[in-house]
Amino acid sequence: MEPAKGEESSGARACFKRKPSRIRAWRRRRLGRIHRVCRRLDTEETSAMLYQKVGEIFLENRPVAERAAFSDSLGCFHVPDVGTEDRKELRVVLLVESPHTAEVIDRYPLAGDDENQSGRIVSNKFMGWYSRLGPLDEPIGKLVHNRDIGNNPSINWLGIMNVSQLPFVADRETGEGAYEVLEDAVCRDDERWDDYIKCMKHIKKYPYSRNYKGVKTNGAIRLECEVNRLQREIAIDLAERLRPLGENVRLVCCGHVAQAFFFKTTCRLESSRYILGLPHPSINGWENIEPACSRRMREILACIQPPPD
Repeated sequence: MEPAKGEESSGARACFKRKPSRIRAWRRRRLGRIHRVCRRLDTEETSAMLYQKVGEIFLENRPVAERAAFSDSLGCFHVPDVGTEDRKELRVVLLVESPHTAEVIDRYPLAGDDENQSGRIVSNKFMGWYSRLGPLDEPIGKLVHNRDIGNNPSINWLGIMNVSQLPFVADRETGEGAYEVLEDAVCRDDERWDDYIKCMKHIKKYPYSRNYKGVKTNGAIRLECEVNRLQREIAIDLAERLRPLGENVRLVCCGHVAQAFFFKTTCRLESSRYILGLPHPSINGWENIEPACSRRMREILACIQPPPD
């Protein structure tokens, strides 16, 4: 018998009641996992640099001298953050993915000077949205790194971070990406080098995973321990660099890799202190930016504008 108009069957009411409870239970489990990860990140010591941790992961059973040589050689690809050291003036931090070729050469993030590279794309967008910032005729990373402020005093309020200070490798790349810049690096001659590259490529391809089952190589699934330890060390290193940022700093996650690792580390920031949804500026990511993301970026730039004359 069909229920009368305005009435619901008991099955429909039961289904309606169960669904929100299932959603709430799922949210509680998810938040519980996230908070456990955050508590662990808060208590761990991270005195060693990321490239030193990589040597311990992939050459764990080797002599100390070999691990040190591998780590020191890998340190040639390490690119530090820029603009975050002066925390009194810092107001906005751009969180991007990892160094690429230009960044490894110049040793600072967003260094690409070509029109289709991230550093120049970000500068062009900033200049196009807010002419008061003055002409930005250099990659944004170079401006921040050199404090080449000129007519742009608001650059003092801008910092740039990479999720990983070592390069990821895109799955579409047939070679080793930014690691091909230094062909004479000692670490590239080690037999474990290929395993490291495969793990970095796997993490970039699946950034939201928290527990990898391994990496498929030659038809077999292996490197489960290494890839999980590596992504964990990247997350811990990022959390350690984000933790000292002041309460007035707004974090801008650019791209899905940055967003994924942000949730793995600093999810307890107030929603007003971070902005999600912006694409990575490379590969024309900011050429056709969505209106909602454009509004977010205008909000960010409004925070770092110089005061009116």
